[in-house]
Amino acid sequence: SLECAELSEAQLLAIDDAQQLTDAEELGIDARDADAIVAALEALRNRERGPLIFLDIDGVLNRTVKATHVRLDDDLCARLAELAAAAGAKVVLSTFWRGHLDYVAYALKRQGVKAPVVGATPGDPTGDGYDGTRPRADEIAEYLAACDPACSYVILDDRDDAAAGAMRDRFVRTDPAVGLTEGDAARAAALLAS
Repeated sequence: SLECAELSEAQLLAIDDAQQLTDAEELGIDARDADAIVAALEALRNRERGPLIFLDIDGVLNRTVKATHVRLDDDLCARLAELAAAAGAKVVLSTFWRGHLDYVAYALKRQGVKAPVVGATPGDPTGDGYDGTRPRADEIAEYLAACDPACSYVILDDRDDAAAGAMRDRFVRTDPAVGLTEGDAARAAALLAS
């Protein structure tokens, strides 16, 4: 229906009231569907605005490089929660565990990280067919391509391939044996504020 109405992307993203959809009889959208569409559009607008934290877990929120399960250390999660709350940031999973977005979002919330998890970089490293050769920076760049160009972001990762080119200026590399330190969080906060 929306394709038939020939709405531009900008017009579509500007819809913020379900009544706009139900009033357009040619669309044939009922009230329940209109509410769902408006909620999805709001989620897209929020994702595009940022600020965003591209989050790795192993070596950032725990003190290991290769955990066999999603493991979160309380003190490191508390540091992330404080950073995200102060910046009003949203989380995008760039971690190996991003294929389990709903579970990771739930686990972060249980750890007191109230920042919404709004998405994940492309690819599912835990799925079949993922060969692990694509640099994480490429996956983050692909995600950023769909965001507002002025979107503020920071990359928290212990892997050097998480940033390349201009993205390096927004990269906070953690020591996997230590995880997210107070100094790392302070640097990330400064980057999100700029």
